[in-house]
Amino acid sequence: MLEAKKKNESNSKNDYGKVPFKNNEKSKEKVSKNQSHKIKPESIKKKKLKRKKTNSEIKLNKKITKLKKELDEKNNQLNDYIDTLQRLQAEFENYRKRILKEQSKFTALANIDLIKKLLPILDNFERAIDSKKNKGEYRTIIKGIDILYREFGQILNKEGVREFYPEGEIFDSRYHHAIMQIESDKHKEGTVLEVLQKGYLLNDILLRPAAVKVSKKPNKS
Repeated sequence: MLEAKKKNESNSKNDYGKVPFKNNEKSKEKVSKNQSHKIKPESIKKKKLKRKKTNSEIKLNKKITKLKKELDEKNNQLNDYIDTLQRLQAEFENYRKRILKEQSKFTALANIDLIKKLLPILDNFERAIDSKKNKGEYRTIIKGIDILYREFGQILNKEGVREFYPEGEIFDSRYHHAIMQIESDKHKEGTVLEVLQKGYLLNDILLRPAAVKVSKKPNKS
């Protein structure tokens, strides 16, 4: 009995020594688990935030790179447009100068051609002036002047010049220049009573308006 009692005491002592150890281990595990439970969510959040930030930075950098590339392409395209515009402007300026030069040359040639046609008339005028020395040839001089007048008119007519003599017509401010107005009860108001100077047209272009006298209603007062 004494031996059994001693064994029980020794077993109880051994059990007593083991129990606190087991309890301490479990408590430590619980504490470590609780601590890890408390720390883990915050660290995960930080890692996630860091990961998100990194991903957003990568996306942003890619977008910036893409925009820079597009901007460079637009700038290159704009430079091409500017070069094309400058080239076209230079070509147009050269074309304009060439046209002006050709027009000037054409005008000079047209004037030369007209002057050549007028030179014979100038020769005939000189002959008429020389013939005035013979006092008995006035009729010849007058006849020569009449011929010169007709020749001159023919040359102008071939060049597209025509005269107009609007006597009896209704006054037209586009082609007539009223020098004076005369009261008249025999004519409709605004009638051209007399042409003081003939007008001339080059094809349909007015060279000179006709200078005229125009009728107006009499002043009955």
